[in-house]
Amino acid sequence: MPDFSFTDDAELHKLSAQVIAEPEDFEHWEKLVRAAEAQEGGLNRNSSPQAIAATRDTYDQFLAKWPLFYGFWKRYADLEFSIAGSEAAEMVYERGVASIGISVDLWTNYCAFKVETNHDVDVIRELFERGAESCGQDFLAHPFWDKFIEFEERLEDQDRIFVVLGRIIHLPLHQYSRYFERYNSMSKQQPLDRLASANIIAQYMSEVEQTANQPGDVDRDMRTRLDAYHWEIFSKTQAEVSARWTYEQGIKRPYYHVTELDDEQLTNWGKYLDYEEAEGDYARTKFLYERCLVTAANYDEFWFRYARWLASQKDKQEEVRNVYQRASTIYVPIAQPAIRLHYAHFEESQGRVDVAEAVHEAVLMLMPSHFETIKSLVNLHRRQYGVDAGIELLRRYSESADCNSQTRGALVAEWARVLYQCKSDSDGARKLYQSTQSQFFGVQAFWSTWLEFELAQPTSDESVRQSRIKTVHDAVKGWKQALDQGFVRDVSTKYLQYLLDRGGKSAVKEYLKLDAEVNGPASVRVVGEAKNGFLGKMTSIGTGYDLSNSVYSPDGRNFQVEYAVKAVENGGTAIGIRCKDGVVLALEKLVTSKLQKKDANRRIATVDRNVGIVSAGLLPDGRHLVSRARDEASSWRSTYKAPIPVTSLADRIGAYVQMYTTSSGVRPFGVTAILGGWDAETEVDVDGVVGKGPSTGPGGKTKGAKEGGAYLYMIEPSGAYWGYYGAATGKGRQAAKAELEKLDLDPKKGATISLEEGVKEAARIIYVAHEESKDKEFELEMTWVSAVSGPTKGRHEEVPKALREEAERLAKKSLEGEDDDDEGKMEE
Repeated sequence: MPDFSFTDDAELHKLSAQVIAEPEDFEHWEKLVRAAEAQEGGLNRNSSPQAIAATRDTYDQFLAKWPLFYGFWKRYADLEFSIAGSEAAEMVYERGVASIGISVDLWTNYCAFKVETNHDVDVIRELFERGAESCGQDFLAHPFWDKFIEFEERLEDQDRIFVVLGRIIHLPLHQYSRYFERYNSMSKQQPLDRLASANIIAQYMSEVEQTANQPGDVDRDMRTRLDAYHWEIFSKTQAEVSARWTYEQGIKRPYYHVTELDDEQLTNWGKYLDYEEAEGDYARTKFLYERCLVTAANYDEFWFRYARWLASQKDKQEEVRNVYQRASTIYVPIAQPAIRLHYAHFEESQGRVDVAEAVHEAVLMLMPSHFETIKSLVNLHRRQYGVDAGIELLRRYSESADCNSQTRGALVAEWARVLYQCKSDSDGARKLYQSTQSQFFGVQAFWSTWLEFELAQPTSDESVRQSRIKTVHDAVKGWKQALDQGFVRDVSTKYLQYLLDRGGKSAVKEYLKLDAEVNGPASVRVVGEAKNGFLGKMTSIGTGYDLSNSVYSPDGRNFQVEYAVKAVENGGTAIGIRCKDGVVLALEKLVTSKLQKKDANRRIATVDRNVGIVSAGLLPDGRHLVSRARDEASSWRSTYKAPIPVTSLADRIGAYVQMYTTSSGVRPFGVTAILGGWDAETEVDVDGVVGKGPSTGPGGKTKGAKEGGAYLYMIEPSGAYWGYYGAATGKGRQAAKAELEKLDLDPKKGATISLEEGVKEAARIIYVAHEESKDKEFELEMTWVSAVSGPTKGRHEEVPKALREEAERLAKKSLEGEDDDDEGKMEE
């Protein structure tokens, strides 16, 4: 990390510490770069050597991590120019174009810099030629070509301008027509031998000379022929521009950033690549891949595609290796190791086994429990050094303390598979399963592989096979408390199918008994499991009946949902208030550690621009629900080209939450969510809203009726959702609800509370609800959404800091006033 020990600047030390703590956070790095540049009032050649060295180190480390940020290369070059002059700046530019060589902006700035700081025409022209070779094919390369032509215009070299234009007219560019028009105009003053290649000139000349009657006709006819030739080029290239225009319009972000691309843009890149590959031009296809992998550098699917496409071309092994290395060492996060494993396969195919091993080991240094990487390394050893070498590696990793139990259990299962399939040692595989089963009782991969192994074994005595399969099945049932209930059921289902398909004479009796336990009503399953010793007595207080979502207790309760409600009650208080001109959402975010970063880990999220969501309960469940809500909003917008109505979003999320209460393989969401938003008001001729009933008049029509405005819904762990004027959930729900009921919120009763008043009331209610746990610190989060004519312009946004602080001040003052009143009453 950069060394700022020489300075007492507290902000620099704070930002440096943030970068050290979270080295993958782009925002921390960006702030550190800006702060480093701003040292001593802005660095220049008179700044201290320590400040200059630290800033250079900051830039070097930042650009080593994110080399595709072309803007930062330019800033670094400008800084070096102000500190050390043109040569130092030029070195930075050279590093930049080596890292992102297809960047039109970077090459344009580099060439412009060279023009202003160097007076050697040949050197400058050579740089422009390098830039043209690197980025000239970009559909949006016109700024670079304009700069190239401007340079030649300064020299008043019309011949070279014409040569540059002659290259451009063959390229499908965004502003292609204006370049062709200028080329066509200049061609009138050019000699014939400069208007086309020597072969074309010779061909046309031989044809014209045969038909010309006068000597002057030759020049005229040649120019006519060449004009037609140029118009053919124009028509062909313009058609290529039009064909690419659809795809280019879909590229909303042609530059690199750490934020994710939406699915629409990723799909567009895939279709664009399909088009170029179908066109069959190697250079243009390769250039488009390079463009794509600036924008989508963090998506391994495009690196895979690029490598596979290059591999299909002749003699491109080095290019393929370069693609894999760039993806593996710089761009694709280590958490996505698949591209690295593919790189290892490539190197193995090229006879570089040591490199392939090193790639695997590099992944395992950071992800020691990654099963797929270990399995891939084992198979590499098996292929290159024999089965025993692979087994030895499996043994070593399955006993390694660096691997977690899930990975070790899966590795033992893989070990058994190798013994059986590669060494035909069925007995050895079975003994391995039997000897290690107590170590991996909670590893599904271990049990599923053992079951498949026994099902696949050939035998002349079916009773032996049935006994072995039953042993595995009964062991899974015995460890059912440590395994997913859906998995246990799947194992029982496979055993049931086996009994019918391949069981002996007594198999049907066992089948019917087990079928009743697995598929029968709850009472039958309870009795069967109790007889087998798997469960104790079940009571309606939850024992036994709370093991699965799909089981009701005798008194009709779903304990899993009730437990989820308890989880909600352990979370901070969340409320929503529906005002006459918008909705306010507020949250009591309890501070669980003094080390937590203030204002981080936001709990109120924007679903779509007009809708917000706040939840109380388990934080990961709340985030999952936010992600699902955003997916639903995106799907609606994609289908209907409009924001999703709040009512429709509540309906969809309610149905999604309810789905998690009906299956034994999942658990209910441990959150209650409050949705608030503003729907644009639209006039409707027919009152067709569910629950309102027909209005008076023919066909239920209500003249001038409007739908839209503010909406507030609360979605419970059961999936039930209701519309509210004021809603509260979480630990302080009862106190908050009591305060909400004191407010005049029902518009039918003349409620007039404004959005700003709602903010102040929301802050007060959160502070009142927090009184129950006043010994704990908390942060107040508040957001609001108004009508289009209101302060947020119909968007869900954070409440401005000044208004929030004013609301908190009034809330604290209100509580202090209540405390004074209570003391006064006690004195009386």
